[in-house]
Amino acid sequence: MNKAKKEAIEWIKAIIEAIIILTVLKFLLKTNVPLAAVASGSMLPTLERGDLVIVRGVAPDDVSVGDIIVYKSCQGPLIIHRVIKVVKVGSQYYYVTKGDNNPDSDYFLGQFVDCRTGRPLPGVPYERVEGEVLETFGYTIKVPYLGYVALFAFPFLWWVSR
Repeated sequence: MNKAKKEAIEWIKAIIEAIIILTVLKFLLKTNVPLAAVASGSMLPTLERGDLVIVRGVAPDDVSVGDIIVYKSCQGPLIIHRVIKVVKVGSQYYYVTKGDNNPDSDYFLGQFVDCRTGRPLPGVPYERVEGEVLETFGYTIKVPYLGYVALFAFPFLWWVSR
């Protein structure tokens, strides 16, 4: 077998292994987004561009002020920001979020709206939350620089922190 063929087989095996690992992580962490790459400095000093974070699914009433959540923006990319206020209207939960390094809440990013109608909301609705960034003993679990691999290899996935 020639060298090019061996390399192609190794790449295929690596891709299959990555898919299996992501599938297992999705199941264990109860989220469709078990890993997210930070693409900006909005969460400095806690998270830096290029950090890879682990995300776990969370129930609406388990999200608290101070948690870092990953949510879908109306524009498409995922956003990784801290919850600064939890609002409950009836049985619906909304989260007012802000990047640690941003001067204002995500209201100014146009995120506190219904993505279909444009109707204003009191925060990001729970339906758009993919999960919270895993922490232990007050320390955010992250792998520095590994997020660059995801950002470079999969830019179309738009894993992002604004």
